[in-house]
Amino acid sequence: MSEFEEIKRTMIVRTPKYWENYAKRHTNDKKAILKCVSNNGRMLYYASDALKSDKEVVLVAVSNCIDAFFYACPKLQHD
Repeated sequence: MSEFEEIKRTMIVRTPKYWENYAKRHTNDKKAILKCVSNNGRMLYYASDALKSDKEVVLVAVSNCIDAFFYACPKLQHD
């Protein structure tokens, strides 16, 4: 991969829209959603209900962005 291609790839990966599109395509994939929420906690919004109930996923999201708390399932919000 050329230096230009590497820079271009790095720039794309860092954009919020990239993570949004990635999360939308992988709503039920825990590994993919963990990757998304570790980069932008708000991406929890696009996770499936099952993953919004997953304590590990929610903790990673909230540790990245406190606003992600509002996308967690109500049970975890009261935990």
